[in-house]
Amino acid sequence: MVELVPVYNSTHLTEIAVIKSKLEAGNIDLFVQNYEHAQMAHIDILALGGMNILVPESQVEEALAIINEPGEFLDTDIFDDYNPPWQDVPPYKASLWPIVSIFMVALFMVIFTDKDILAIPLIGFALFLYHAQTKASDIQARKDRHESQRNL
Repeated sequence: MVELVPVYNSTHLTEIAVIKSKLEAGNIDLFVQNYEHAQMAHIDILALGGMNILVPESQVEEALAIINEPGEFLDTDIFDDYNPPWQDVPPYKASLWPIVSIFMVALFMVIFTDKDILAIPLIGFALFLYHAQTKASDIQARKDRHESQRNL
């Protein structure tokens, strides 16, 4: 049985597609974990920990060399140009208000209406959002630690 090793992780479909193409052009066998799922339900990819490019253990060094080699993609780094207004706010805190708002609506429904049963899906959705944002925060923290270790 061939052991697959993760060599790249991202939550961006485009970034994964570019790296996947580079590796395929270098004749690297690979599998992208969660790729199809991300195409169908992109918000779920945060809760799943992103997409991982997995390669056979025997091709890890070659794959990392291809990923890290200078080229047009890494030189321009299109993902650094994307600057959303909430970029400086950690993902967990950026999404706290929608979660609190959903809970408030659910509480309002329970207290002031006879539609208590409708509050259950709202609470479930709020918990899902909280879980996804917690995972996104964990991924960002891991990436930050990895980048700081790489720069040493």
